Amino acid sequence: MGWFKNLRRARKDMKALEGEFMGGSALSMVQQLGAEAPGLIQEAGGQMPPSAAAILKGGASPFDMLHELAQEAPALIQQAGAGFQQLETSAQQVQQTKTTGVDATATIRGVRDTGSTVSVGGADNPIVDLDLDVHRPGQLDLRANVQTVVPRLAITRLTLGSTVPVKVDPLDPSRVAVVWS
Repeated sequence: MGWFKNLRRARKDMKALEGEFMGGSALSMVQQLGAEAPGLIQEAGGQMPPSAAAILKGGASPFDMLHELAQEAPALIQQAGAGFQQLETSAQQVQQTKTTGVDATATIRGVRDTGSTVSVGGADNPIVDLDLDVHRPGQLDLRANVQTVVPRLAITRLTLGSTVPVKVDPLDPSRVAVVWS
């Protein structure tokens, strides 16, 4: 029951601080950042600084939490922004390969779950790493490692030895995109 008292005391402290900081707007922003930061940073492929993780888990007073998050927020935002920039560039390259690439097929040699998902149309679609043997008409086969979002209905196609349609960038054969539909 001690955790419940600590929670009530923390809420009381937060309410008191909320009244002190710009009518509560600054505190609300920090709370929202604190709630969203771990997921955003994980999606972007980064790690949260240990002090921020401890604060978000409730290991500090509300004032300490505000102070530490204010100190570390710029670095966290920069780290998340860099990760999102990388994801956006990668998504653009995949789209370009799907648009301008040459039709080919690929045999799945390996499948690894990244532990991440992308929500599309209300469904969480897994992101996986695929090891592929790519078969291009009139060309030598090549091996490729592709990270791709797999539509939920296509998950059953992720078996070793199965064949999937792909597009290969004619200018850079290392760029391969799986065509799920």
